[in-house]
Amino acid sequence: MNKINLLLLPFLFVYTFFSQDLDSFLDQSNNFFIHNVTDGKVDYNSIKESSELPVLMNTISTLQFSELKENDQKAYLINVYNLLVINKIRENWPIASPMDISGFFEGVKHNIAGKKWTLNHLENEIIRPRFKDPRLHFVLVCGAKDCPPIINEAYYPLTLELQLDEQTKSALNNPNFIKVEGEVVQISEIFKWYTADFKLKAKNELAYINSYRTNKIDPKAKYDYYSYDWSVNAAVNSGSSNSDLTMNSKGEAQEPSEFNLQTYNAGSLLRKGKFDVSLFNSIYTQSKSQWMGTTFDGFRETFYSSLLQFTYGTSKNARFNLGFDLKFGGSGKSSVDDFSKITRAFEFKNDDSTRVGLSYAGPRVKIQPLKSEPNFTIQSSLLFPTINSGEGRVADSNGNGALYFLEWNRVQWWTQFFYVRDFKKSQLFLEVDVWYRIGYKENQASAVDLPVTAIYSYFPTSKTTVYGLVSHVTRNQYNPNSYNDGITTAANFSTAGLGLKYQMTSKINLELLYTKFLRGTNSGLGNTFNIGIRYVH
Repeated sequence: MNKINLLLLPFLFVYTFFSQDLDSFLDQSNNFFIHNVTDGKVDYNSIKESSELPVLMNTISTLQFSELKENDQKAYLINVYNLLVINKIRENWPIASPMDISGFFEGVKHNIAGKKWTLNHLENEIIRPRFKDPRLHFVLVCGAKDCPPIINEAYYPLTLELQLDEQTKSALNNPNFIKVEGEVVQISEIFKWYTADFKLKAKNELAYINSYRTNKIDPKAKYDYYSYDWSVNAAVNSGSSNSDLTMNSKGEAQEPSEFNLQTYNAGSLLRKGKFDVSLFNSIYTQSKSQWMGTTFDGFRETFYSSLLQFTYGTSKNARFNLGFDLKFGGSGKSSVDDFSKITRAFEFKNDDSTRVGLSYAGPRVKIQPLKSEPNFTIQSSLLFPTINSGEGRVADSNGNGALYFLEWNRVQWWTQFFYVRDFKKSQLFLEVDVWYRIGYKENQASAVDLPVTAIYSYFPTSKTTVYGLVSHVTRNQYNPNSYNDGITTAANFSTAGLGLKYQMTSKINLELLYTKFLRGTNSGLGNTFNIGIRYVH
């Protein structure tokens, strides 16, 4: 063996090693597509507990595709993209759209050859610049109905050119993809998003389309883009024993119409056109409180509230939501420590021992600020008092006009920072708040509450959630009439609770929660009983 051949041996070994890995991956992928893809639709019910996909994901995380030849890389990365899309939808199934998964394309990171890349990075920074082939847009499937249909086989290097041509011709001759009715021509928004790619091969989008069409479109025709349908490309499989599909009035199986409410939380965002209406009812009652080192008891104070929140999705990428809050409440006190006296909060009168009214209202905004971190979101509300003398009022000189406390009579700026981690059967939710109550009247103290909350949820079934929470709140107060430049630590307290959620339908969640104040300084030492209902459409 000559010296040149000896030098080539390490490179030959490396190439053979990665080629064997590639062949195995492609064969496993091909088997997966054959058994789980039909007529361009993926059977997510069948693969919900798939053992094949984790094996393929492990290969994707380790195989160094940069060592492969160009055509091998191209075939490999097309399969990788499609499998990553399917796997992420599977992990969140049932959902109505990949867009229901926050940061699906530009936030969620996948392990690809040991690097953490998003789907957008893989497509727009790796695949498109490397291969400069507009046909890729007809084989990279985003998991939605208006994507070109996914085929039930893997892309192989030896047949790649034929497969790319077949899929491009199939898409561009499909009347549902290129819509021609008389002189009206509507084409997919893919051509708007990636105009530059198609102009690499033709003078404009229409010229590129005609290069693959059997029935040519008039080159001078005016064309427009129809709105992209982001509904998930799921197969209807009514025979599946673990199906999450619903049945219509004819007894026919239907695809799920909404995303998974089970993992929906306070930090979740909605894509454009979706809305969320929630009503959270809470009763806080105490027969004991702590103030300036002394514990007081022998009474019963109760505060009832109904918080109505409306949230609307305003962006296609689900990174910006707008909302509005309304809070209605009642309160009451009794000089007797009797649990039955909680009814005083429901007498709905306004006097020195019971109050009622619409206590505040205001706008709210929720954002996902970092593309690279879809699990981190921020919500901020500006709440205005809507009732006079919400903090109560002493009697006049004649002993008349006294009012009991209902709600803080201050403008409230409430900002919440959310972080969530989803696991296979559970979820960890963390929240840190800055709640600023602005004293806008003369001699009125301002206060900043700093709550920190952790919630761990477990999903014993597809419709049931049980969770536990712990929370600690510190209140710092600024009073222009107090010592130390007016800044004091006014209160702090710690709570713990247990909750249950039940998904009544694909759109409606019912929630029950009990919390107990474990300790407190300058605070009440009571309990809360909560019931909430949420509708997401």
